[in-house]
Amino acid sequence: MPTKGQQVPKRPKANRPNTKNKSGKSKQRRHLHAVPSPPKPTAVEHNKQLIGSFAPDFIEWFSQETDDPDGAMLCLNMAETLVEMCSEVAAEATATFLPGWAVEEAIDATYSATSEEPGAAEAFVSAWHMYVHYLHESGHWTGTDDEFAGTHGVLEEADWDENDSHLPELEVPELSQSEEAIGFSQLELIQRTNRLLAWLGTGKQVTQTGALRRKDIEAAAACVGVQVKAGNNSNLVFGSSSGLEMTDDDAIPTVRSMHDVPLLSTMWAALEATELISIGSTTVKPTTQAEQWLRGGVPEQVNQYREFVISFLLRTVVPADEYEPLIPTIASLMLMVLTAGTSEPVERARLDDLISGAAESEDIFGTLPVRLVKRRLDQYSELGLVTGKDHYKVSPVVAQCIGAIVDDVMDFALEAEEDSDDELVDAPFADSSFHDLDGITHSPDAQVWQLKIGLRGSKPPIWRRILVPSSIRLNELHGVIQLSFGWTDTHLHIFSTDGPYRGDVYRPADPEFMEEGEIDESTISLGKVLSGDSKKLFYVYDFGDDWVHEIQFEETVADPAGKELPVCTGGRATAPVDDSGGIWGWADKVEAVNDPSHEDHVETREWLGLAPDESIDAKAFDLDEVNIRLSKLQ
Repeated sequence: MPTKGQQVPKRPKANRPNTKNKSGKSKQRRHLHAVPSPPKPTAVEHNKQLIGSFAPDFIEWFSQETDDPDGAMLCLNMAETLVEMCSEVAAEATATFLPGWAVEEAIDATYSATSEEPGAAEAFVSAWHMYVHYLHESGHWTGTDDEFAGTHGVLEEADWDENDSHLPELEVPELSQSEEAIGFSQLELIQRTNRLLAWLGTGKQVTQTGALRRKDIEAAAACVGVQVKAGNNSNLVFGSSSGLEMTDDDAIPTVRSMHDVPLLSTMWAALEATELISIGSTTVKPTTQAEQWLRGGVPEQVNQYREFVISFLLRTVVPADEYEPLIPTIASLMLMVLTAGTSEPVERARLDDLISGAAESEDIFGTLPVRLVKRRLDQYSELGLVTGKDHYKVSPVVAQCIGAIVDDVMDFALEAEEDSDDELVDAPFADSSFHDLDGITHSPDAQVWQLKIGLRGSKPPIWRRILVPSSIRLNELHGVIQLSFGWTDTHLHIFSTDGPYRGDVYRPADPEFMEEGEIDESTISLGKVLSGDSKKLFYVYDFGDDWVHEIQFEETVADPAGKELPVCTGGRATAPVDDSGGIWGWADKVEAVNDPSHEDHVETREWLGLAPDESIDAKAFDLDEVNIRLSKLQ
């Protein structure tokens, strides 16, 4: 200790504690520094908070999209599960961005975890699909459009990934050979086939494409239970269970081709596939197997009946005569109903519920595959393949045939689903596509012709004025028309001289559709067709919507001012959109789009993909846009 009088050394200033309170504020700060800061929320908690913040907006959106507003919060809870699962495998995953590969892993894990709970995984996938749609439509999606397309595609295909294990149980009853013989022989399909083979006798004439000639169509159709008239002018549109529906009030439909009678055409193909008929260059004859079919013993007949029914089923479950993008959906739904129908009746009302659900959700295309499936199942009832008035129950002898096609149908559906996007871009239709053209035929001695191409019945008139060389081939003119009107080349077309479907007929060289006397359009020039007094030609695109184009030769242009051909020099009005229902259907859509009070306003705008500020000016015409498209053929 220091002695008395000794000075006490001062503590260095730097180490001297500051004991003064200069203000209450400083004291408050010291107290705040003493309180620990709340921990930052984890990524999981942040995502939960973000999803929770969407709730009011999501509930409103969900209520508009579905007829189950009470299910909105359940859907969000399921979405929270997806976000957690994706976050565990992808650091970049958030409540507003879910990488497709991570979603795919989540789907696989969910199917594995719920394998003993039928329908559970599907419910999760459906909810996740809704959530991702909401993110994109509400603007909350923080990924790119390509990343959204990838994630959306994974969710859309999810049902296919496990389809084999989720098909209803197939039940094939054990039948004796005599029971099979009786069961098959009682099928209306077999009885109609008997009549067709008997009618063929020693043989009939066929066209170069292997179809029956027009003079024999009525008798052949009658054998398979369909009444038609054969003529040059078809009065059919897509329709009834037999595939025929008239456009007028005639009692009997008129057909131009055997292929206009779908049941006959399908049975014909099945007969050829099972080698019951032999088709030559000019005639068709029953084979020795057909003789066995008609007059043979039970064991051989049963095997033939079985193979024929399998071939027929495969061609109708996987329908080549439908619009290509719909075929996988039709095939899978048909297989679901048929496999379920082998063990217990499938109520027809269940399909009606699917149609009603798609209609209420404003999915104008969602109802179409189900309607087509109902039409085919109604035909199956007529042919005895399924039974029941208010339900679908598969006939016992048909059950074994269903089992024989399951693998083929599933393989097709999976491959078609994977390839559908590429096929739509690269091969729009089995028809001759203008996308394959490198240009048009322009002979040195060809004249330059001015054509006016107009859509019959359009108001205001929709037309294009085009300059082409007289040497242009009709398949090339098809491309010019497609580009001039902005069509997508996803339907069949035909040229004719005396009116739609009348006179000389020119179409793509397709053995399935060409009939006797029809000419391959790629083999003839426009100058040849419009020689002499004939100055008009007709072009029909899409035999359902029936877009009839009148092609009028106006004049020969002596000096086209150095323009490369083909070129558009004028036009009027906005061209319709594919599949819009013909001239009147397009007029209705234009009205609905531009009238906010129209009952179909929202639905039609969504179908056309219009932005909120977009409308349709029916009178608008963009010459430059048409010529940019036509430049592909110059």
